[in-house]
Amino acid sequence: MSARWTASVLTGVLLLAGTAHATPDWRDATRVATAVAALQDSLGRLGDPPAVPDLVAGLAHALTIDMARPVTAAVSLAPPSGRPGLVEPGDLQIALTQLSIQEGTNNQIRVMQGQGGRRDAIFLRDGVATLQQVVEQAAYQGLNGITTVDGVVRLTRPLIVWPGAALILQPGDGIEMRAETGAFLLSFGRIDLRGAEVRAAGYDATPEAFRPFILTSGQGTLVAKDGRFSGLGMPGADPFGGIVVSTQGLFAPEVPPALHGNRFDDLGSVTLRGVDGSVIENNLFRKARGTALVLVGVRDTRVSGNTLLGTQGGAGIRVAHVAGRVRLSGNLVAAGARNGMTLTGSSGQIALAGNVVLGNGGSGIAAHRTQCLRLDGNIVLHSGAAGLRLTETGETMVQGNALVLNKAAALSVNGQQAGHRVTLAGNLFAANRVGLTGAQIGDVALLGNDLHAQLPRLFDGEFSQHLPAYLTADQIEGARLYRVSASGSAGPADFTDTCEKE
Repeated sequence: MSARWTASVLTGVLLLAGTAHATPDWRDATRVATAVAALQDSLGRLGDPPAVPDLVAGLAHALTIDMARPVTAAVSLAPPSGRPGLVEPGDLQIALTQLSIQEGTNNQIRVMQGQGGRRDAIFLRDGVATLQQVVEQAAYQGLNGITTVDGVVRLTRPLIVWPGAALILQPGDGIEMRAETGAFLLSFGRIDLRGAEVRAAGYDATPEAFRPFILTSGQGTLVAKDGRFSGLGMPGADPFGGIVVSTQGLFAPEVPPALHGNRFDDLGSVTLRGVDGSVIENNLFRKARGTALVLVGVRDTRVSGNTLLGTQGGAGIRVAHVAGRVRLSGNLVAAGARNGMTLTGSSGQIALAGNVVLGNGGSGIAAHRTQCLRLDGNIVLHSGAAGLRLTETGETMVQGNALVLNKAAALSVNGQQAGHRVTLAGNLFAANRVGLTGAQIGDVALLGNDLHAQLPRLFDGEFSQHLPAYLTADQIEGARLYRVSASGSAGPADFTDTCEKE
């Protein structure tokens, strides 16, 4: 099934930022339950993908969250051009030595164990070649390891794209990488894939077994549009965990990575590390064996309109060590075994807008040691733990979100950083096990939130001591600001002054 249907999934849920947000409402619990059940049924079957955007819109309407027009843009990068590339035999150890300069030597022994004692590889150097041209050159030279079988290119040895070279996979191309002979795709140049399929085959399904992978390192980059990927990667064997684009050197690639309209089935993970300006939009991730999408040390990155279903070994999306300005908007993260989204590693300037996080086994969204985190107009529901968990966070703005039907607290605040504020404005808290809970809370400001449908379990933990004053101030009606302030804490800076003017 093509992932093109995800082009419109949830992109309309994105809300405009600002104080004009209308607070979501719990007018009809039965209507909400019906909308949730219809969406879960559709996601479970995937029998009618075009219906998903309408079902999401129905859920948002039941919660009275207004939807804006999509804010996504299709990949329009031109394919690489240049002189014809040169295909030649090479020693795999040379490529792995080059890789160790960029990535270290972690888990290389697993890669070598997958080779069965062989060290031969196929190298593409000094130019541009299509997949078919690589096959033809290899055949002309009598190189083993790459052939065409029933219209699909079968790769039985590692294929290495050297710096300055580019491999093009065109619409209709298919490449099958055989695990039993140690095949994989390693690039220090550019991989450009449009409408093609890459799959692993011949692998042992046990977790420790070798599986083929795609790794782009150094100044390399990956542009993939309307492709399909399946079976790749060894979770926990970084950087060989699935599809990885890692920029660890001093120089960035000329073309930022871009993933648009692809389908990823049964991968370890899709990981972007250290890259700037990447776009990940309108992709479908199904049953990832690790974390479906990992962003580490990235900057100026847009993740929008993606659908992540049934993630097994980690969060649907994990963001760590962000250098700045990452926006996650209009994504659907559903039915994962653990957290829907995990934000960690002293990350800063992350914005979450218009995402739907549904039915994940852990917390819906978990943030640890983040700075300048903003959540606008997200729907988080049916989480196995808290809807939103904030741990040791700095400045945080939570505005216009619906946190409902979570099995633990709607919001949990723990170990809040001194001198920083969590602002809760115009949110809906309804039918969770409890509304707000926390330990070692500092400065929390509540303004215009709707907790009517959260009665009688409004506050727990350290918030409990503030319940009488909160009720006396009639804050359930959202009349004015109510502030929870830790004893002796300094007044925090304004979110806009601290974060949005940087």
